[in-house]
Amino acid sequence: MGNYITISVACSSYNVTRKTIYNWRTKGLLKEKREGRSVLIDADSIEAVITPKLPSNVTQTTPALLDEIRKLHDKIDRLEGIITQLLPKGSGKSTPTLPKKSSNNTQEGANQKRQQKAIDKAREKFLELGSPKISRAELARQAGVDRNTVGKHWAKITQLELHNEQSD
Repeated sequence: MGNYITISVACSSYNVTRKTIYNWRTKGLLKEKREGRSVLIDADSIEAVITPKLPSNVTQTTPALLDEIRKLHDKIDRLEGIITQLLPKGSGKSTPTLPKKSSNNTQEGANQKRQQKAIDKAREKFLELGSPKISRAELARQAGVDRNTVGKHWAKITQLELHNEQSD
């Protein structure tokens, strides 16, 4: 027969949880014997299931492996030589590729143009109304432009001279 022990003794002896023992039982990995309501587990079957974990980064350096490493280093050196020959004369290293500039400049230009159109539209409406006493919000509503834009550029919109005459 074998050396049969209870589940609680197995847990404490082999430093495993009850859940682990139950999982092994349901998989059929352990030999068990029922005595009434209690279940006895064969100690030898537990020892067979418990295997020490091997370190995962253990490598063996054999002469064949060292030879393969040496060949790969030679290939790398040869390829580096070819790359150096392909580079333009006078440069010791490759030309760095600068990251492509984003379209922030064009975005800013488009925003400024859109803003200037809104200012001109509000100014045109202001002059069309004959320079009345009008609130910023009302002018923005009548001109169909953003209220914040009108508020921000109120001085420019309400000037009596036209914007184009100032730039001449």
